[in-house]
Amino acid sequence: MTYIIVSKGKIVETSIWHYEMGGDYFITFLNNDSDQLGSGAYAYKDYKLKYPRPSY
Repeated sequence: MTYIIVSKGKIVETSIWHYEMGGDYFITFLNNDSDQLGSGAYAYKDYKLKYPRPSY
């Protein structure tokens, strides 16, 4: 699958993603498997959004 991030009407990031899950885990692989998000031991520790949500 492909994801597209749009900011102010402009595409700022796009890449390939897929997910895997098992009995005790769910992992989303981003950027052709070079980054991952998930739960438990894989919970959002390494990947940082290039364009994080602004704080209000």
